[in-house]
Amino acid sequence: MKHTLLLLALLVFEFAQPHGSNKANKDALKKLEFMAGTWKGEGKAYRGPSATLVAQEETVFYKLDSTVLVIEGIGRNPDDKSGQNIMFNALAIISYNPLKQSYGL
Repeated sequence: MKHTLLLLALLVFEFAQPHGSNKANKDALKKLEFMAGTWKGEGKAYRGPSATLVAQEETVFYKLDSTVLVIEGIGRNPDDKSGQNIMFNALAIISYNPLKQSYGL
């Protein structure tokens, strides 16, 4: 258990970046600000060869001092008016790598 905690602490320090040192990252992610907000609509989920209709909701927001863009998705059964019948959850994180000058997911 001690080794696990030590490894976790080392990983946090390895990936932590000083405040204010990510101007290129922030500038690149600012170009994606049109995506921020809550998006709702109908979609299709494919599980095998057939498609199922879903009521999809995506919430897009910045985290970590605007150095990452988080996309959280929830697909619900459109026939369930209570909205409690969740078919799937999804999570994506977009970041920018200034050394490669590319976005990553």
